[in-house]
Amino acid sequence: MSKSATGQSTSDPRQDFPVIVAALPATARQNRIAKGVLTFMAIVILIVLPFAHLKLYEVSAFIPVLQTVMCFADLITAGLLFAQFSIQPMRALLALASGYIFSGMFAFLQTFAFPGAYAPNGLVGDGSNSAAWLFLFWHSGFSTAVVAYALTKDADESATLPDRSVGIAISTTIVCVMMIIVGLTWVVTARVSYLPDFYVTPTQQAPLARAANFLLGILSVGAASLLFVRRRTVLDVWLIVTVLATLADHTVAIILAAPRFTAGWYMARGFALVASCTTLLLLLTETTFLYARLANVIVLLRREREGRLMHTEAVVAAIAHEVRQPLASITNNSAAAQTLLMRFPSNPATDQIKEILVDVERDGFRANEVFANLRALFSDKQRKRYPIDANELAREALHVLRRELKDNAISTNLQLSPDLPLVAGHGGQLREVILNIIQNAIDAMATVADGERFLRLETHAHGAAKVAISVEDSGPGIDQEEIARIFDPFVTTKASGIGLGLAVCKKIVEQHGGHLLASSERGRGARFEVVLPTLPA
Repeated sequence: MSKSATGQSTSDPRQDFPVIVAALPATARQNRIAKGVLTFMAIVILIVLPFAHLKLYEVSAFIPVLQTVMCFADLITAGLLFAQFSIQPMRALLALASGYIFSGMFAFLQTFAFPGAYAPNGLVGDGSNSAAWLFLFWHSGFSTAVVAYALTKDADESATLPDRSVGIAISTTIVCVMMIIVGLTWVVTARVSYLPDFYVTPTQQAPLARAANFLLGILSVGAASLLFVRRRTVLDVWLIVTVLATLADHTVAIILAAPRFTAGWYMARGFALVASCTTLLLLLTETTFLYARLANVIVLLRREREGRLMHTEAVVAAIAHEVRQPLASITNNSAAAQTLLMRFPSNPATDQIKEILVDVERDGFRANEVFANLRALFSDKQRKRYPIDANELAREALHVLRRELKDNAISTNLQLSPDLPLVAGHGGQLREVILNIIQNAIDAMATVADGERFLRLETHAHGAAKVAISVEDSGPGIDQEEIARIFDPFVTTKASGIGLGLAVCKKIVEQHGGHLLASSERGRGARFEVVLPTLPA
């Protein structure tokens, strides 16, 4: 019989509320903050513009330090985007993560070719031209990835991938991107002489350089425009800020033509750092916000559960107070009737009446015990526990419900494992757990008009130090959406139920140090298993 364990959820997380940053809708506040950042950058450009060609102090270590920081920021961002993909697979996230790997790696590799960074003419390549080509790959790769993200981010990808498939997708993406990076780096360092020159002298740009910067600017503007038109989430908004921040590099090269170590050049490098850190800061802050939100939801659910149980305690106490007095009268009257019948000669009629009165008295005592157990369940007092035989519990439960099973034409299969170790607990409470589960099975099978009705009650060892009592029926089964909540108070699958039985059963079992499991498949019955720890040897 194929079954699923309790607690598995088949619902799409996007149906409840966004669980990743890529799915968070942008708020008006976030839009205002993004506009404020862009306005600040525009003000900085206007302030620096008159002094763009002002020569400042030449810091040789500036480029290696800055772009190494940018590399780490971009790679961390890529890692966080892959983590988002593992939660909610979206091809757009793979594309964007690839862009950040491109950006970070080429930013770092350019430092080895940049003149004056580690060596006067760079450590690899021919100096200026190799560095320029790496700069081109750096920015064009990132902008292209943003365009791919913008075009695919709204695609319907509701299917959930297995963990193995997610890992393969991420690994394949990383390997492919790294192979492209290695190949392009080899071309522009070892074979740069075959490529067009961006610099005619170490400081004078060739016309191709201006054209390349212009095309990079067009690509960045196009990526930002596409994001603006298709913006929906907070990630979209801040990617627009990121892409526009990279335009400072192209603006310096195209409009200002500011040489290295000038005010305009330092400004462009500063904006490049802002571009690298913007998405990273967004992912960190919004992920923290989502974590706090999920934590609050969990706290609220726990409080709701505790509130339901407290309400249950009050209901049980009130019912017990009102019902136990009539129960006492029923049992006393039954005992008195049996005494009176003893005065009459024995015959089949009086014997049958005596048997009925004995059952009435016994059931009255049992009902009284049920209320006492329920009140004790919610009491803070620690009740004494005794050694209990799980096999005896199973036999008693079937004996008590033998008439209900017979009246509903249910065949039973009792399978008891011999020599089971004893468990410690309160016999009355554990008996009610088994009785409640069997009664639920009877009620469920009563709704099945055709087919055989059977109930299997089984005891067996569960691991090294636990005993399990399982009840399996041939009823209609339970939907997965319902079975995930079946132990919550006031949740029921019965038309006339109030949803307290299984919630109380779960609490009893947990107070005994065990756990109550449920599994089912619609149309194939249900199985409940009570697992209890055994007495120490």
